[in-house]
Amino acid sequence: MITDLWFVSDASLDVIAEGLGLRDVNADIENHWEWVIGTLAEFPDTLLDITRTHTVPAGETTTRIFIWAGPPIRELSADLVELLATRLRAMGIAPVHAGRWIYRRGNEFDLVVERTIA
Repeated sequence: MITDLWFVSDASLDVIAEGLGLRDVNADIENHWEWVIGTLAEFPDTLLDITRTHTVPAGETTTRIFIWAGPPIRELSADLVELLATRLRAMGIAPVHAGRWIYRRGNEFDLVVERTIA
C-alpha cells in the first residue's frame, strides 16, 4: 500500500507545489514542520499535503507528499502516484520513494519503501 511519496530537494515547498500544478494552495509553518496543501485539477476532491521539517536546510531533509484527510491515512492511487512522480522528475527531482510513513513518536517516522521511482 502506498500512502506517501518522498524525496530530497533544495526547492521551496511553494516551488514544488507550483511545479506539481497544485491550486488553491494554503501554506503554514509551526515549530518543526512547514507545509503546503492544495489540489490538482486532475484530482479536485483530493487535498495533497507537501511537508518537511524546517529545522535543517531543505536539501538535507526529506519532503513528503500525502493525502490530507486526517485519520485513517488514505492510499494514493496508481494514477496519482504516476502523475506526481512524472511532474517531480520534470522538475529534476529524483529519486522519488513510494510507500508508507509509519508514526513512531514525536516527529519520528519509520519510512517503508514499496518502490523507488528513478
